Amino acid sequence: MLILAFDTSTFQGSAGWVLMKNDTNDNRVETFAEISAPARPGHAETLLHRLGVVLETGGHEMKDVDLVVFGIGPGTFTGLRIGISTAKGIAASCGASIKGVPTLEAIARSAGVDGLVAPLLDAGRGEIYAAMYRVSQKAGLPACTMISSERVINPSRFSDLTSGISQEEPVYITGSGAQKYREDLAGMGVILPLRTGAPDAYLLALHGLELFRNEGPDDPMTLEPNYIRKPDAKLPIRNRP
Repeated sequence: MLILAFDTSTFQGSAGWVLMKNDTNDNRVETFAEISAPARPGHAETLLHRLGVVLETGGHEMKDVDLVVFGIGPGTFTGLRIGISTAKGIAASCGASIKGVPTLEAIARSAGVDGLVAPLLDAGRGEIYAAMYRVSQKAGLPACTMISSERVINPSRFSDLTSGISQEEPVYITGSGAQKYREDLAGMGVILPLRTGAPDAYLLALHGLELFRNEGPDDPMTLEPNYIRKPDAKLPIRNRP
């Protein structure tokens, strides 16, 4: 089973593939490849090219992909639209199944630490997308439990995420929001390095496979990004005759 994974929720794009053993219930990885790089000039210009490049490293083509896993948000409005459109396009043209994975959880799983992890993404307007998870490594892979639900808040309200949590337990903070609002978050937790702030394509693929096995594929006809906050752009209101 060949899984193609990518994330366009942040400005640090990630893409990769994981080839599983032939048995659909086998959790062993046969081989994999992944890349991570800033989305410059943008995801629209870089995503398909990077997917093609990373697939070529294993001698694969898009038609070989069985499952497409991608970050469904929250994140940048344009990035999310590009990601979901690309996933749906691959499904339509190649017959692959698709599975969207919550971006904040994917970042928490990619943080590389055990304990409480708060992934924060810059949401613009002086706000952040935020959530809190408890992460634990099991057999070298992260398991994740939501502690505080996804929300959009002002960085000054970060303490809302830690309400009811022992102050003696460290909180690891990561993501573009953590980098942008370091001063506002000072003393509220351990701010992790920049490289932990975007989904790891390898872990994204395996998490998506787990969700796919438990829930089945997403419906390309009805699946929409998880914006959390309504996008700034709105359709014009038409006056009825």
